[in-house]
Amino acid sequence: MKQAKLFTQQSLLVDDADSLGLIANGIFEPDETRSILNLIKPGDRFLDIGANVGYYTVLAAECVGSTGQVISVEPDNTNFEILDANTRIWQQQGRVKIYRHALSDQAGESQLFLSSHNNGMHRLYSSVVCTGETIQVSVVRGDDLQLAPLDLVKIDIEGFEPRALRGLQETLKASPRIKILSEFSPFSILEAGESPLNWLQWMIAQGFEILALQQGRWSRSACASLLDSVAKIEQLDFSALVQSLRGLDNQTILEQVIQTGINAGYNRPVLENLFFVRQADVATIESLNL
Repeated sequence: MKQAKLFTQQSLLVDDADSLGLIANGIFEPDETRSILNLIKPGDRFLDIGANVGYYTVLAAECVGSTGQVISVEPDNTNFEILDANTRIWQQQGRVKIYRHALSDQAGESQLFLSSHNNGMHRLYSSVVCTGETIQVSVVRGDDLQLAPLDLVKIDIEGFEPRALRGLQETLKASPRIKILSEFSPFSILEAGESPLNWLQWMIAQGFEILALQQGRWSRSACASLLDSVAKIEQLDFSALVQSLRGLDNQTILEQVIQTGINAGYNRPVLENLFFVRQADVATIESLNL
C-alpha cells in the first residue's frame, strides 16, 4: 500500500499501482467528484458500488455526518483490505458499513477476472482487458441488503451496472429522491453479455431521466440522441470485434474500440458517466456548479 494526499487534504491509502492516479493528482474524476460533494448533505444515505479503495466512500463519509451513512461494496480482496483500512474509524462510529461482495441480480458465487495492470478494472466476466488470475467472490442482490431509502448512488463496475441495478429494483422504488451516478461503457456492457440499449430503456421505465456532461454541465439534452447512438453499436458483430482484440495491450484495445464506434456512427465517448434521476431532481443536477 501507498498513501495519497487528496485535494481535500485527507490522506488515503491506495494500491501499489495507484490505479486511480491519486498520488499524482489528488483527485479522481474531477467533475463527478465535485458533483457528489455538491449533492451529498448531512443525514444522507450514500451507496458506493465498486468502492475500490474507498475514494468516494471517504469523501462521502465526511459529508453525511453523524446522522447519515455510507454503504460500500467491493468484491476484490486487495481493494477491500485497503477500503477497510481507510474507513475503520468511521466503521466504528457506524457512519460507514462495508461489504466484501459483488452486486448482481442473482445471489451466489462468481469468478472475478483480475486486471494485471489496474485494480479498478477487475470484472465479473471474461474480458480482453483482464489477463490476470481469477478469484472466487460472493455475489448478492442489493435488495437483500435492505438499504432503502437511498439518496445517492455511485456505481462503477466495468459494464456490470445493468445487473447490479436490476438487483436493486425494489430499493430504487423505495427511494423516491435517489440520484445515481453511473459509469456507462456500452462496449463493456456488451462484453458482459448485456444490451446497453435495453438497460437504458429499463432505467427510463423505472422513472429515471438521463443526464450527461456537456461543456462542463450536466444536461438532459446531451442525451437526446443517446439511445439512437447505442442502437448503432448493437448492430456490430461484437463477437468478431472481441476476437480481434485478444492479445492486444489495453491502450491499443481502447484505440480500436474508439475507432470501431466512430465507424459505426457512435458519436459519444466510449466511456462516460451518466446521472439517472427522477424528474423532480433534473433541475438540481443541471444547476450543479462544477
